[in-house]
Amino acid sequence: MPKPSSQSNTVLGRRLISGENEKYIVKLFATIRLTQEDDGEPRDIDIVNDKELPKEDDEDFEYMPSGKRYVYSQEHKLTAIDYFQTIWKVLKDRTHERMSNRYAARKLKISRKLLRDWVKNHQMIL
Repeated sequence: MPKPSSQSNTVLGRRLISGENEKYIVKLFATIRLTQEDDGEPRDIDIVNDKELPKEDDEDFEYMPSGKRYVYSQEHKLTAIDYFQTIWKVLKDRTHERMSNRYAARKLKISRKLLRDWVKNHQMIL
């Protein structure tokens, strides 16, 4: 579940990239991977320990998972879907746009196909 806070980074009720909810979800996924593997994915330890990470503004960069297989619960999958569908980014002209599948998968350190499949399966259930 997204972490409630008295401070939210929202505009017109939209959660924005690099807000508290995004940090919480990214940290949640890093923690899941570290509980299943000692080293997890690259920089998972830094994420869990709240170390400052370099900004990755390149929308075209695609994250390639290390090949290790991780097990995510249904709640984690729903959290990832909610994250992908409700976080927005502010463009240079101050308009808002949904974040891309590529960006969401890169932040969560999962493949784009896996995120796309989770969304597709969730929509079939509804």
